[in-house]
Amino acid sequence: MATIAPCLWFDGDGLEAAEFSVGLFPDSRIDGVSPGPDVSPLVINFTLLGRPFHALNGGPQFRFTEAMSMVVPHQLAELLGEPDPARAARAFEAMMQMGKLDLDARLAAVDGAPA
Repeated sequence: MATIAPCLWFDGDGLEAAEFSVGLFPDSRIDGVSPGPDVSPLVINFTLLGRPFHALNGGPQFRFTEAMSMVVPHQLAELLGEPDPARAARAFEAMMQMGKLDLDARLAAVDGAPA
């Protein structure tokens, strides 16, 4: 069964924050790093005290705050971590237009279908 994990938004330093955090707590680790369209880390999957977390480098317009969002695992990382940079970029652009994540719309965007 899928679990919901907190997603913390950063302005480019999500990997650094995740690495710092996993060094503080037992049963913690970096589980994976998915590159963005420019190949810098976009989504960082990590575990703190045995619980899954995500860090998302959302850019300067989405700085880290006390706010958070929730992620249903694997589909976000799969779409944003596409080996084809154009598909990954389309998935990211479609996601950034959504107030609520719509998986069907993101899948269509990855395949190049009009929004």
